[in-house]
Amino acid sequence: MIKSMHNQRGAIALSVVGNLALLAILIIFAGKLIPVYLDNNAVKSMLANLETNRTVEFNSPSEVRNRIMKQLRVNAVTDIGVDAVSVVRGRDFFEVDITYQIKLPLAYNAEMLLSFSEQAEIPKN
Repeated sequence: MIKSMHNQRGAIALSVVGNLALLAILIIFAGKLIPVYLDNNAVKSMLANLETNRTVEFNSPSEVRNRIMKQLRVNAVTDIGVDAVSVVRGRDFFEVDITYQIKLPLAYNAEMLLSFSEQAEIPKN
C-alpha cells in the first residue's frame, strides 16, 4: 500500500505540468483567434447598420463600396481589401458580399486558415 502511494505522487506533478502546458496552448490560440472574430463581428454589425440606416442614400455600387471601406478603416479592420467586397446593383437594393480569408501563423510552417463570408441587402432609398 505504501509503495502504490509513492508511485502516484509523481503522476500528479506530471499531470499538473501537462495541464499547464495545455492551458498555455489554449491561451495562445485564443489570443490569435479572438481579434479575428472581433473584426468579423465589426463587419457584421456594420452591414446590419447599413441595412437598417435609411438616412444614407446610395446611387451606385462604387458609393456603397467606398462607404464600406471607410467604415472598415474607422473600425480598424485591416485584413479586408477592396477586392473582398462585391457590390451588385439590384432593383431596389444593393447586394453586398464580403468574402475574405485570414492566415494565422501558428508555429514554424504551420498556419491556420479562417474563411469568412457576410452578405447584406442595402436599400437604395
